Amino acid sequence: MSGFTVRPPWGSLAPTVRAAVDAALGAPVSATQDIHGGMSPGPAALLDLRDGRRVFAKASSATVNETTVALYRRELAVLAALPRRTPAPTLVAAIEVADWLAVITTAVPGASPLEWDSTAVSATLAALDTLPAAPPPLPSLREVAPALDGWADLAEHRVRPQDAWESSYAAALARVEWGWQDWTEGGRLTHADLRTDNLVLTPDGTAVLVDWAYGCAAAPWVDCALLAADLAASGRTQPGLELLDNLPAEAARLVVAYAGMLRRNSTRPPHPGLPTFRGWQRARYDALRPLLEAVVPALVR
Repeated sequence: MSGFTVRPPWGSLAPTVRAAVDAALGAPVSATQDIHGGMSPGPAALLDLRDGRRVFAKASSATVNETTVALYRRELAVLAALPRRTPAPTLVAAIEVADWLAVITTAVPGASPLEWDSTAVSATLAALDTLPAAPPPLPSLREVAPALDGWADLAEHRVRPQDAWESSYAAALARVEWGWQDWTEGGRLTHADLRTDNLVLTPDGTAVLVDWAYGCAAAPWVDCALLAADLAASGRTQPGLELLDNLPAEAARLVVAYAGMLRRNSTRPPHPGLPTFRGWQRARYDALRPLLEAVVPALVR
């Protein structure tokens, strides 16, 4: 997926960090396969261990990006709480050395799809259908999601509209997104960060959801709405619209709120260690515009 920051190789980690990983795993690492993509500035890799096991590991430094380390801590809590049959990797270990935090999970056989095709979408929907009720320790969507009130910032001129469409609709879209904290509430286990790089398709065609930093409790349609948004943001507007047609009206409202968040946040200063992230957000918003223009008339009439 274009726009992601290039991760450093696993071998660039300090020897003290790699030694702590070996110790926590109970066997030394014999080979590594670096993984690229994602929103973190630290290394990620598949690690082959001398005892024959394979695990996935990612690490980040608070000195480089405190937010990433905070997200890793949140993901550790989510992984520890996930019900056993969740389509997710299993937490193996967490290692903290100085300002570094490493998260290690079981390695999922397979690969992330390069794009949303019908196979990936069907497998993801099947995986979402298996998600159970959220276990009690998990927070609600309102507690983990970025502020989904970007249209209010455009309507109140804290962010300048870029064109006549935004100027015409910003105030109406601010009303559409208003109250998202309430109408997204629910008790379903929710991944809340669906993208192709957060998905692994196994050899038998099963989808496994990875990167659970935003795991939460929410309405049962939230993940499907975010899938529709990511389909459109990846250039597949019509499949996104078709998915929304089968969901409650609030799903389209969430897509609007998500798009407003991307638009507003893309104007903010760069994240430390992630120089391309704001540009990625803006490109995703621009790709979402056709879907917005299709759903907005019914929402604001």
